[in-house]
Amino acid sequence: MIYFNERKIKVSCGKEQFYSFVTSVRNFGRFIPESLRGGWSVSDDACSFQVPGMGELNFVIKEKIPYEKVVFSGSALSRIKFDFETIISGEKENSCEVLVILRAETDRITGIIAKPQLDALFGSIINEMEKFSEWDV
Repeated sequence: MIYFNERKIKVSCGKEQFYSFVTSVRNFGRFIPESLRGGWSVSDDACSFQVPGMGELNFVIKEKIPYEKVVFSGSALSRIKFDFETIISGEKENSCEVLVILRAETDRITGIIAKPQLDALFGSIINEMEKFSEWDV
């Protein structure tokens, strides 16, 4: 089963600032609400956290194209493999658009069980990105 969700959002910083911020895996955690990231653990290039109903999620940066695209790759429940992709566009200094895409592959039963959690996680990350304002930190 393939799970796919995407949404284009506007963020309150320029392309370079967004790219620099999200390519630090430590910063990525700021987009995940506390209620969805128990057991947060981070290193220079990877992070992991516990999501209720899904167990431990592991993220690592898979691909970086400066100021255009960042792809995180990960796994959950040892049966779900996913990519979380951000495609950055716009020329303004204080705002840009980001197409956020979540693709996941798993077996059918796990997909049915995990879909509500994936929807909640994706929606929460998107909402946090849209309202985030501390890009210089």
